[in-house]
Amino acid sequence: MQQESFAEKVIYRLIKKHMAGPTMNLAIKKAKQINDKGLPVSITFLSAAPSDRPKVNYVTNTYLQLAREIARTGVRGSIDVPLEQVGMSVSEEVAADSASRIIEACRRYGIFAWIGIGDPPKELKVVRKIGFQKGVGLYFNSIRNLGQYVEKDDAAYPIKVACKINGEKKDEEKERVLSEISKMLRKFRSLMLFSPSESVMAKLFSDAKNRKALIFEFQLGYSDKKLNRIVKRGARVSISMPFGRDWVGYAINNVPEGYMRLLANTLLKEEKEEKEEGIKKKVG
Repeated sequence: MQQESFAEKVIYRLIKKHMAGPTMNLAIKKAKQINDKGLPVSITFLSAAPSDRPKVNYVTNTYLQLAREIARTGVRGSIDVPLEQVGMSVSEEVAADSASRIIEACRRYGIFAWIGIGDPPKELKVVRKIGFQKGVGLYFNSIRNLGQYVEKDDAAYPIKVACKINGEKKDEEKERVLSEISKMLRKFRSLMLFSPSESVMAKLFSDAKNRKALIFEFQLGYSDKKLNRIVKRGARVSISMPFGRDWVGYAINNVPEGYMRLLANTLLKEEKEEKEEGIKKKVG
């Protein structure tokens, strides 16, 4: 951690149990500990969207190194690569080239690669440029974005989707999520749900037809007691493990619902306003 603000330090203390650490070595070490419990992992590198080619190359090379380390150490796991991290802000061609290099390395080492989709209209064009690849899945950051894919594309790829339930009308949102997932299960042979609520998970898993098709992925730091209970019921489970120093965006978008996320947004907003006020005073 370098030159963090007070707000960042506070937030980091709150969310650090959900992260594998700042370095790849720590992530690999933690992954092996999770593997020892009989669970696979999914590892991602925390990095903001790069705006130039050198930063794209840096992020891409980090994922290439991660693939080599997973293969070298025998970690049982996959890699999550958000397309925004590998060049979408530069060009679709750069993103397609970078993602293709990572996919090829994963294929060579026998590692499954999840390609993260945050903006379906733009990023699915990149996926089509790359072309269908075995050993690759698509990871959508919301049920709604997955719906955009389903409307226009064949169900060729394995799918992972974040299914957190936010907002004030949570009961209505839960019913909507359950309805959408049920539709997806009729289209896809398997579906991985990232960070499902316990009520959604219990409802889906109560239907015997869903059990073979569903995989549940939880953030690092999820209750061991709850995990053991879920695994004993026969569910397939994976653990999501982010690592790196660029963790602020992850904290805002991915920490569990509740006071931690609210605190992160509040503190960072206050800090941003203070900085902007300081800039105005200097300019004035």
